[in-house]
Amino acid sequence: RGEGAWTDLLPGGGIRLLRAPPPFPAAGGVASPSVPPSAEVCVSDAVHLRYARVSPADGGDGDDDDPLTIIFGGNDVPPAVEMALKFLSGGPYPSRGTVRCDPKYAWVSPTSDAAAGGSAPPGGGTPKRRYVDYFLTVLDVTPSADLESNTELALAVARGRKRGGTACLREGLTSRALHLYRGGAEVCAAIASAGGPHAAAAGGLGAACRNNASLACARAGDYRGAA
Repeated sequence: RGEGAWTDLLPGGGIRLLRAPPPFPAAGGVASPSVPPSAEVCVSDAVHLRYARVSPADGGDGDDDDPLTIIFGGNDVPPAVEMALKFLSGGPYPSRGTVRCDPKYAWVSPTSDAAAGGSAPPGGGTPKRRYVDYFLTVLDVTPSADLESNTELALAVARGRKRGGTACLREGLTSRALHLYRGGAEVCAAIASAGGPHAAAAGGLGAACRNNASLACARAGDYRGAA
C-alpha cells in the first residue's frame, strides 16, 4: 500500500504515517492529480475523505468505505487520523496513506486486543507492542468552511458526526459517541431553523442523532440524559 519510509508524527512513534502512491497513474506511470497542491489543512476547514481501520493481513486500502466530510479540529475522526490529515492535506488530491498508532489515539474498545497490550512471547521477554492501522484518502479540502451559509456542506458534516458516533458506540466509547451525536444534532438544528432546501433532511437526521444520543446515555447508565 505505501511507498517510502514511515514518518513519526509524534515522538516515540505513537502515531506514524506511511504515504501511499496516487491511485490513478497516468500514461508513463506519472500520477495525474485531480486537484493542484494546496496549503495544509487548518482548523475550521472542511475535509472530504475516506478512512477505515485495516489489518496488515487483509490487504485492504479503505477506499471501499463511503466518503465523509469533517471539520478539521472538531474531533470528528480518531486523533491519529486527524493528525495524519495535516500531513496529507497539502495535495495533490487524492492523497493517501496508512496511519499506524498506539490504541489510545484510535477509536477502539478499551477491552479489544489492540487496547489490551501485547502478550509476552514464549519463554518470556518483552511483550510485542500493539497498534492500530487506518488507511485514509484525502479527497478535497474546503478552506474556512462556513456551515451557516453552505447548508449542503453542513448536512454532510452532520452525517459524518452521526457515522462517527455510531462507530464509537459500537466500540463502547459512549462519551465520544455522545459528543459526536450531539454535535451532529446541533448542526442539524441550525440548518432546520434557517429553512431552505436542506431543512427537511436536517430535521430527520437531527432526530436520528438525538435518538442515538439517548441510546448512548442509556448505555452509560445516564438515564436522565437518555430521557
